[in-house]
Amino acid sequence: MPTQPLRVGQAVRFEEPRFAQPVNAPVRYIYARVQWALSFASGLPLPVGQGFTWRVKIDDVTRDEWIERFAVIGPVAGSVLG
Repeated sequence: MPTQPLRVGQAVRFEEPRFAQPVNAPVRYIYARVQWALSFASGLPLPVGQGFTWRVKIDDVTRDEWIERFAVIGPVAGSVLG
């Protein structure tokens, strides 16, 4: 199956990490992290039993650590009787 990109655009703000107390760490040593959720109104019709990869691309730049693999799971096909 050929790769088919899905483009999703969202404005995200990355800020320096904040800690409850002062932390003795070099500046910009601890990376900023952002979480967000995507909602697809009509769903995302992905076939069960296959693996997929999300790859983030920011300003035409991507890195190997910016990928997340997942699989669509479902019930195992059972015996057909009758």
